[in-house]
Amino acid sequence: MEFWKRWQSEDSTARSSASFMIVWRYTYGFGRKSHALSVGFLSEAIQCDQRTVKAELRKLLDCKILKVAEPFHGSSSRKLSFNKYVNQWLEVGKTSPPSKKIRGEQSTTSEGSKSSPLLGAIHHPR
Repeated sequence: MEFWKRWQSEDSTARSSASFMIVWRYTYGFGRKSHALSVGFLSEAIQCDQRTVKAELRKLLDCKILKVAEPFHGSSSRKLSFNKYVNQWLEVGKTSPPSKKIRGEQSTTSEGSKSSPLLGAIHHPR
């Protein structure tokens, strides 16, 4: 699939790759275009702290690889999906400065869609 070819060409970190694969598994892996994925859930799946998950999600959202299909409402998690238009993806690490976010509020991307952080890192035992 074109997603995988494009992702393989990215100069991504292990954390970004783990995040990408977890979101892939819980969306397309189960035949869904989007799915509600909380920071806590992703943190456990990737075995890292929530702050790392948020930073990795922010990168993938800023690079337009992931998008927020539905923002969070109260206690429900936001729904994440992939941007199927891989020609719109930006290179990881070569995006514009991250959008400012006030604690507890959603940030808005330049296209006016709502987005907020969500992904993480791989735990490497030593």
